[in-house]
Amino acid sequence: MTEQPIQQSKKTRLLMNVMSENGLILGLFALVSTGLTAVTYVLTKDKIAQEIERSLIRQLSELVPTNSYTNDVYQDCLIVQDKNLLGSAQEQKLYRMRNQQENHALMLTTVAPDGYSGKITLSVAVESSGKLLGINILSHNETPGLGDKIERTKSNWVHQFNNLSLSNTDETEWTVKKDGGQFDALTGATITPRAVIKSVFKSLQFLQSNQQQFFELPSDCYPIEVDKK
Repeated sequence: MTEQPIQQSKKTRLLMNVMSENGLILGLFALVSTGLTAVTYVLTKDKIAQEIERSLIRQLSELVPTNSYTNDVYQDCLIVQDKNLLGSAQEQKLYRMRNQQENHALMLTTVAPDGYSGKITLSVAVESSGKLLGINILSHNETPGLGDKIERTKSNWVHQFNNLSLSNTDETEWTVKKDGGQFDALTGATITPRAVIKSVFKSLQFLQSNQQQFFELPSDCYPIEVDKK
């Protein structure tokens, strides 16, 4: 055997060893990255959920005036689930507002799963008559300057829902004007408002079909401590 084939064989083995080591390093890096991502999610998911709830409660007075109910709404709530009407298989919170012995309003969290940049979490408040008191956007990833105008602080778009109900607004009206409905879209963003409108409509269906039961069931949620100011 000549010297040249031997040297080439050594070079080939060396190259293969280097490639194998690099592959192992990359594999370990990917494994560690995946593990860190999973750990981060586990450590932060409850914190994110609690922050959404705090945001919900801080914004409660924007939808339901505090002088319109007398109960401790932060302790008067239910856990509800409906993947079809509430947009997620996850549990949602439903808060009840009562004025003395009279049922006044319900407010729940719901999800629009088909926003332009993913799911949009919102709150929907409804009088016992079925009329919408309003909605608030709790979290989203919509495009800044376009889809994010669904936020109450960035435009008046959400005010279109005030005083609407399933009885005074036909089902065909629950979409943007471009699709034959009654709602204004957002300049440069149509997918986002479509998703929110559909979510609000389904939330009204959910609340209307179970309203009396929601007021009668005993509280079964575990509210967190929040600054109510």
